[in-house]
Amino acid sequence: MLQRFRLLPLLFLALACSGPYPYPPQYVAPSEVSARSIPVPDAAYSSKWNEEMEHIIALQKDITPETIAQIRQETAVIPEMIALPVLGESFTAEAYPATYALLLKTGSDAWRIGDYVKEYWGTTRPWLMDSRIQLYAKPIYSAAYPSGHTVTNFVWAEILSELIPAKREVFFARAQEVAEHRIKGGAHSPNEVMGGKKLAAVIAAAMQDDPAFRKDFAAAKAELQKKRGQR
Repeated sequence: MLQRFRLLPLLFLALACSGPYPYPPQYVAPSEVSARSIPVPDAAYSSKWNEEMEHIIALQKDITPETIAQIRQETAVIPEMIALPVLGESFTAEAYPATYALLLKTGSDAWRIGDYVKEYWGTTRPWLMDSRIQLYAKPIYSAAYPSGHTVTNFVWAEILSELIPAKREVFFARAQEVAEHRIKGGAHSPNEVMGGKKLAAVIAAAMQDDPAFRKDFAAAKAELQKKRGQR
C-alpha cells in the first residue's frame, strides 16, 4: 500500500532528515513549546531502559519481510503516510489542496518542534546503544527522544480526526502503526514513542489557539464538506 504513495515536492521530503523545513513556523514556534511539557526520558542503562532494549530485540526476532518493507517505505514523513491508507488513493493533494496545505504546514511545525525537543534531551537511538538491535529504518543520527515520526503522525491524526470525525479511530490506529514500526525497526524505544505521542497532544492543542490555524482548518473543513460530504 505505502509504495504507491505519490511523493510531494522534494522540499518536504527533507523532513525525514530533520530539516530544513518547508515553511517557517506557521502556527506554533518551538519557543512556544517547553521541552519539559513531556516526561523526562528513561535514563540510559536504567532498569526501564534495559527492559525496553530487550523488548525491541524480542520484537525483531519475529519481524517479517513485509514489516521490514513497510518500515523502509515510511522514511519520508509526508501526509500521504496517514491519509491514503485511511481515505484511499483518490485523496490526493491535487484533489484536496486546502486539506493538504493544512497538513503540510502542521507537519512542518510538528517536525521542527520535535527536533527542538530532541536537541534539548539529547538521547541516543537504540540501534546506536545496543549492537544486538538491528536497524531496518533509514539511519538517522539525531537525538532520539521523542520520536519525530510519532510526533508528526499523531498531530496529523488529531487534525484529521477533527476534520473527519467518523474516521477518528482509524487515523489514530494508522499513527500508532507508524509509531510501532519505529520501534520494530530499531529507530526508537517505546519510551521515545510515548514521548512523541505526548508532545503531539501538546502541539495539537497549541495549534487550536492560533488564528491562522483556525482559518486554514476552516478552509479544509469546507473543502471536505463540499467534496465528500459529512462522514
